[in-house]
Amino acid sequence: MKILKVSVTKLFGIFDHEIALNQEHDITIVLGENGIGKTKILEALNAVFSKNFGFLRKLDFLTFSIFFDNYEYWEFTKSTAVEGGELFVKKRSPRSKSSKLQLLASNIAQNSGRAPNDPREVRRRRLAAERAENELLVRAHGRTASELNALLMQRHLGEFNYLREQGSIEPVQWLLDGIEKINVRLIEAQRIITRNDLEENYYESAVTQCSNELKELISLAIKSSAEISSTLDSTYPNRLVQSLREKADYTYSELNKELAVLSEKRKFLSTAGLLAEAHSSDFFYIEDKNNDLIIISMKQYVEDSKKKLEPYEELAKKISLFMEVVGNRFKHKRIRITKDEGIAFTSIIAGRDGAPQIIELEKLSSGEQHELVLFYKLIFDSRQGDLVLIDEPELSLHISWQTQFIPDLKRVAALSKFSAVIATHSPDIISSNWDLRVELLGVE
Repeated sequence: MKILKVSVTKLFGIFDHEIALNQEHDITIVLGENGIGKTKILEALNAVFSKNFGFLRKLDFLTFSIFFDNYEYWEFTKSTAVEGGELFVKKRSPRSKSSKLQLLASNIAQNSGRAPNDPREVRRRRLAAERAENELLVRAHGRTASELNALLMQRHLGEFNYLREQGSIEPVQWLLDGIEKINVRLIEAQRIITRNDLEENYYESAVTQCSNELKELISLAIKSSAEISSTLDSTYPNRLVQSLREKADYTYSELNKELAVLSEKRKFLSTAGLLAEAHSSDFFYIEDKNNDLIIISMKQYVEDSKKKLEPYEELAKKISLFMEVVGNRFKHKRIRITKDEGIAFTSIIAGRDGAPQIIELEKLSSGEQHELVLFYKLIFDSRQGDLVLIDEPELSLHISWQTQFIPDLKRVAALSKFSAVIATHSPDIISSNWDLRVELLGVE
């Protein structure tokens, strides 16, 4: 199931827009003036697939439609186009009967009683109300939207939960099932500061968060490799004895080729910061052509080594591409990746003591932080089949970095096999890729 097109009517009470996603290159560039709704369309699409229906209810629009490659489309409508109107959804398809109009989200009344004095209780109730609003994925049996809204206002959340438990209000299951089939992710324009999930109202540098996440990814790969190594090492004697009872099916030439490939793989993993630096002495070369014992033993070594290195391979490709993309931009800095530091930088100019100057991540320029975070999310957080929404990738970037963005995005998308929709004002981001653009027009 793949998204082909998105359309909206009366966005902000004014604009009608349609965005057909580029299916040939899997990259769509949405261009338009400020205030025309580029970002809001991306946010609305992300809200649907993150089940944040409260966002749609508060957005000023009349209809918001998502078209898929199975010929069906979902149409979200408002009881009124203004902010706060009740939100409905309907599935339409030329090949099957359309679903009934179903209520998604309505107003949630605040508790009419006296507000508690404890700030923590106020915060708890506010968060509970927001969560409940986002989870109001309901169908009203025999009730109009106004009746259900009045009931919520009268009974607040307790009555709503009671009705849901009694089966009077049921989830829109086809929508929940459809949402699970597509993974949509939004990379917001404000991406260099992020909320800390462990502490409320605490924010941290996104580059630091990326570095910590990468350390965790490396740690998981090391752990996985160690588990495989433990299993293989414990069974190695028995497997070796069994192999020695059989005739060697490897020639010395084939074995030396495998050893050379293994050596290159170790070097590649070491440059990605995943293994200790490989030395030339690590490479064996078998010269005894007729010794089956050596050939069989080394064949077992090669096969085990390949399995032990498998947990690193996909991560190493991503780290290598990340280091290349970032390194080509940060021309006065050297990037390194290690299991202990995560992402680290040094200046190409030595300090007064002759040693390389270490550059703290938070002291990178705004543009450098934007690029590092953006490409980290694209390379390490994106999965095959994802639809990644990118808002204003040009922020704080020099023109030369802007013109390089789409070529690098194509390389990253080819590695992770995702599609992307970009909202931008910059012709330099588009560069020579005008065939990828969809232009949103205002009202004359």
